[in-house]
Amino acid sequence: MNNRRQPAVVAAIVLGLVVVVSGVVLLRTGVWRQPPPATDPFERVKQLQHKPEAQGYTASEFHELVRLASDPDPLVRTRAITAMFRVQTPEQKKQALEVMHHALNDPHPLVRQYAVSGIGRLGSAQDIPALRRMLSDPAPLVRQGAERALQKLGYESEGGGGQ
Repeated sequence: MNNRRQPAVVAAIVLGLVVVVSGVVLLRTGVWRQPPPATDPFERVKQLQHKPEAQGYTASEFHELVRLASDPDPLVRTRAITAMFRVQTPEQKKQALEVMHHALNDPHPLVRQYAVSGIGRLGSAQDIPALRRMLSDPAPLVRQGAERALQKLGYESEGGGGQ
């Protein structure tokens, strides 16, 4: 190797090492582990829905879920509601229940079905009257979901054993 090419080879090796070390640092710090937030509402709600449960939702992520629960696409609304099943803070739980109660009036039965399921998971006895109203929903899956949610909250809709 002649002397004029040697600095270029050394520079290329150093640059290669810098790239490798930078990649290792980025992987260890988690920068490459999280994809950037999607701009498409369906893709974004999927990202939030699949976030590891142990991490919980930040305030801004939860605010996004609340916004996505009003999206024109019923599948986005449904995914936003199901993502709210995993809220961890009392404030988020309270707001998630408000969103779910609002979703009980959604025109799409899938949204209503997951709303009753979420109320059954997060709710309390004070949510029973709203769930009882859903027992007369025109969609059979919503009615079945309301029955299961009521049972989770300790209310039996048939047989007279309710509270």
